[in-house]
Parts: sequence; C-alpha cells; structure tokens
Amino acid sequence: MASILFDGGSFRVIQKEGSRRMMIRIEGGLLVEDPADELNDAIDLIHQRSLGKEALLLDLRNCVYADATALKSLVRWVDLLRETPEGQRYNLVFVSEPDHAWQRSSLRNLVRYSGSLTDIRVQAAAEENTDAVAR
Repeated sequence: MASILFDGGSFRVIQKEGSRRMMIRIEGGLLVEDPADELNDAIDLIHQRSLGKEALLLDLRNCVYADATALKSLVRWVDLLRETPEGQRYNLVFVSEPDHAWQRSSLRNLVRYSGSLTDIRVQAAAEENTDAVAR
C-alpha cells in the first residue's frame, strides 16, 4: 500500500514498503528554495525508515527536473548512507527515466561519487516493474 510522505511545493514523495525493500516515488520537479525545510527533511525521514532494509528504490521517472540545490541534497543522502553502520545500510537504487536529461548526467555522476552504495535502473515511465518492492 502506498502512502504520501510529503506533498507540497513543487514535488510529492510517495512511499511503498515491503519487508526487505522500500520504494519512494518522487513526482514533479525538485525545485528547492530551502532544502532544510523540504527535501532534506524528507530524505532524513526516508533514510530512517529504510535502515536495515535490503534496498530502497528511489523512483524518479516522474520527476521532470531537479535544481542544483536538490542535487546537493541527493549528495547529502549518499553521505548519510556512507555514515550508516554496515549492518543497517541499504542499497539506494535510482529508477530513472531515460527521457529526462537531468537524470542521465546527474544520476550517473552521483553513482560514481557513491561507489557501491547506489545503482541506477533505467526504466521508461510506462513500465511499472518497480513493484518488486513487496519482497
């Protein structure tokens, strides 16, 4: 069952959770004036809820744009993951839409920065195979 974690501003964060995985879908555009009030708070909540899970699928297929401040928040998320003890750490998987130019360049660089902590799954928005979350 999906639930809305955050709804307001330019984006919405929706959560779907299984026993070993969680999926977060971000819709809209990540245009963040004050990341401490919006995106970073959402990231902190998602991070806490994901501790001990096998993976967190971050579905960005319906996220059409992210500004530099939002990308900085995603880098901060990777840093949080690095600081997490290994037994609690989850694999952060970005589910990407190949038609969104910002995702092709930014996510690739973010995965390089994070090393083995993240991965990218490229999947068109019309494909709805991210429901492998229920595991």
